[in-house]
Amino acid sequence: MPPPSDRADPRAWCGVAAARLRRDRPEEALEAARQAVERDPHGEWGHRLASLALERLGRDSEAVASAQEAVRLAPGSWAARLRLAGALRRLPAGWRDAWEEAGRAVRYAPDEPGPHALTGDLALIRGDHETAAASYRAALRRDPAQPGARVNLGLTFLRWDRHRDHHDPAWEADPRDTGRARRALETWSRRIRLLLALALTAVSGAGLGFDLHQEARIAGYLVLAAVPVITWRQAAKISVWPLVPAMLGRDLWLSVSVTVAAMTVAAYVIGVTGLPALEITLTGSFLTPAAGGEWAGALGFVLFNAPAVLVLRLLVEAWRGRPVSALTHFAKVPGDPVAVRDADVTLWMIVGRAWWITLTAALTWLALTTAFATPGTVAVTGVLAAPDTFAMPDDRAAPSVSAGPGVSAVAGTFVVSGVPVVLGALAVPGVSVMSGLSAVSGVSVLDALVVSGVSAVPGVLAVSGGPLVAGVVVVPVLLAVPVWLVLAVRRARPLRVLRGDRWLGAALGLLAVAAVALAVGVVPEVASARRVGWAALGGVVLVFAVRGSLAWWRGAPGPTRASLVPRDHPAADLGPSSGLSDEVRHAATFSRSVVLSYSGPGGRRSVAVSAVTSVSPSGEMRVIAGDDAWEAVERDPRVAVFVGDPRFWAEVRGVAIADNDVLRITPREVLVREYPGRHQARTR
Repeated sequence: MPPPSDRADPRAWCGVAAARLRRDRPEEALEAARQAVERDPHGEWGHRLASLALERLGRDSEAVASAQEAVRLAPGSWAARLRLAGALRRLPAGWRDAWEEAGRAVRYAPDEPGPHALTGDLALIRGDHETAAASYRAALRRDPAQPGARVNLGLTFLRWDRHRDHHDPAWEADPRDTGRARRALETWSRRIRLLLALALTAVSGAGLGFDLHQEARIAGYLVLAAVPVITWRQAAKISVWPLVPAMLGRDLWLSVSVTVAAMTVAAYVIGVTGLPALEITLTGSFLTPAAGGEWAGALGFVLFNAPAVLVLRLLVEAWRGRPVSALTHFAKVPGDPVAVRDADVTLWMIVGRAWWITLTAALTWLALTTAFATPGTVAVTGVLAAPDTFAMPDDRAAPSVSAGPGVSAVAGTFVVSGVPVVLGALAVPGVSVMSGLSAVSGVSVLDALVVSGVSAVPGVLAVSGGPLVAGVVVVPVLLAVPVWLVLAVRRARPLRVLRGDRWLGAALGLLAVAAVALAVGVVPEVASARRVGWAALGGVVLVFAVRGSLAWWRGAPGPTRASLVPRDHPAADLGPSSGLSDEVRHAATFSRSVVLSYSGPGGRRSVAVSAVTSVSPSGEMRVIAGDDAWEAVERDPRVAVFVGDPRFWAEVRGVAIADNDVLRITPREVLVREYPGRHQARTR
């Protein structure tokens, strides 16, 4: 759009600035907006456009100043309030003021989608997903074609959080201060855990490998002196101690990191104190320490807390939110690059969730099968009084067993080798005969096992079909995984996500193969399919690692939740303000027939006012009205002023704000109609 002449109307310069902002040319837009402001300093439109251009140039404080000037000139303008809210949200500790201004914009123009969308953005960056979702739905009801509201609504289903989720935007503290505090806490946790892991490894090696038990314990205790030194140095970097508890409450993984570090210190002390002596006893073919159970547990916690936390985080991140519902909203914005990017990350999240389901189902099948088929356990139900001894052939006595009434399983009393079925128990007072055992490890074939001292064994004892039961439970879950993946991909099909991320297609294919192969491998005749399933599960992990590494190397978005981004909204505050023509200004100032219409308790009410006291250069009308009008404006600021003139009548719809003794009405819409002429009256 060519620039207007130097004598052009300031609104023409505003139109040029708005057009340049739509084409993302903020520097040229700022120049045009300043031309408009120089020609009409009282026009809020020029100040509003200048604020938006300054914001896009990164000059946030100047953008706020221009937006405040626009609000000063037109306090009832929803667009000016919206612009001020958008500028304030970029300032440290400006969230509360931005929230108030966005609330005023919604109150002044509840039928506009822009204020609702910005309210959703403000709630989303604070982590209030329910409020954000309600605001986005309100914006979409007013304009279903809002791409920003649609994409960001999908993020609420994913429980999206900013990278600085430890910081509440409503706090007065500077985000940089809380960021330094978070880094100090993470550094403290990382250093403490690494130091104690290395120290406990060295202490354990010296005590067990070189028989230096006392010296190792003393050295281990001396290492603890470094803990308060590290703590003091990192604590000195934190300047917002009163906010630290709230930070831990908002940031789950920061809280986990700090808690694990404190537990590591306690586990280290237990490990050093419980360091076992080097007394080894020979039991069968195993070498076991004579003592040191607490030491082993503490050593495991100190050494392996980091991978355990990593696995826990991957599991929690995979199960957060409703990714399929989010995909539904992303797919309604086809061709949008932000929607495609977020849909790609969402499909990776679905892959992660399906991977965990497949792994859990496969491990469950193994556990159930092992419990029934592996030598070492025979389940016995309904035992009311446990026997003292088991009489076996060849005068071999089984270990003594003690168990109270109602015990449903006696494990470890004898070992069944490869026989998962126990059949044919006959209840006899005082004696129970169980037959049908084909082999017992360590004993030749048993025809009967006499259990003495049992008062009663009611019913039939049966533990059979272990693998069959496990398959019935697990196979439907495994077969449901590829079906779920197909449905998810179909939802995202309009976005053509798989064309842009071939690694995602490979992961989806491998995961489907893994689920089907593991389900087929339940059948003993095709047990080799299980190996294919496990290999495919490992392939999914490899593909994910390669995809993440390539993204890190190229500086591109990765397949993790951190790559999710909200979408900006089209500028809803670019539109022109409603000015008053010279005729309407004259009529409003000198007319004696002025009517103010507002919403009262019983509906719409209209009252006559003596006159409009004045009209500002920006078009704002100042009206004196009664107490009823003031109370009504507090409930609903939307009013209408009807002005009569001998030639025409005008309806000025706007927003009224009580200020001192007058109501300041900012026009939003102006309707001008002529009176019917005499010939029209005669025609009637």
